This record gives sequence, structure tokens and C-alpha cells, in this order.
Amino acid sequence: YVNQYVYLGMIESVSGHGKVKIEQKNKFSVGDHIEIMKPCWENLEVQVLSLTTDEGEKVDRAHHPRQILWVELSKPAAQYDLLRVQKKWSEEYCTICLFHFLHQKSFYLKFIKL
Repeated sequence: YVNQYVYLGMIESVSGHGKVKIEQKNKFSVGDHIEIMKPCWENLEVQVLSLTTDEGEKVDRAHHPRQILWVELSKPAAQYDLLRVQKKWSEEYCTICLFHFLHQKSFYLKFIKL
């Protein structure tokens, strides 16, 4: 099992202006492309347009876990939707995964031949 996504938070409420309130769990920034996971299993790709702290300060990135933020997204979201972002894999990590995969296949094939 390879986890391909990072959980960002659950939408606690939606303002009259369409901004969503979350308790941020992992780092993300203005301009990032993230996903909204809806209860009906529909996933929407959206862009983060702005981030504002609960105190009204505009910020470029969310990097304090458990911080309350108001997030403006490129598409509407609803209360209890989940936000996540797909992990970006480095070339080194992909090479290591490929090595382990091939090694397991080789071991499996040797086992079958016995």
C-alpha cells in the first residue's frame, strides 16, 4: 500500500462569501492544486486562491498544524468535505520503489520455480 495523498483538513463551515473554514493538518500554499473529497465519492480538483487566518491576516501558506484558516477555493465546497493534495514523489523515491518492486518480483519468480 502506498499512500498517494496528504490530508489537509475537513471543512468546518462555509462563509457567505464562499470561503471555507478548516483546521489545517498539513502544509499547503496559495496557488496549490488540491482536491475536495465529497461524501458522495466525487473528487474535485481546485486551486487555493487565498488563505486568511482566523484573526483576518492574509498568509501565503499554511504551515502551522491545527491553525484555523479561511480558504478561498476556485470551486464551491460544502461543510464536511475533506481537502487533500496528491504527494509529489522525488525521482530518488521512485527509483527506490521500483528497485523494491523488481526485487520482490524476482524473489517471487524464484520461489515459483522451486
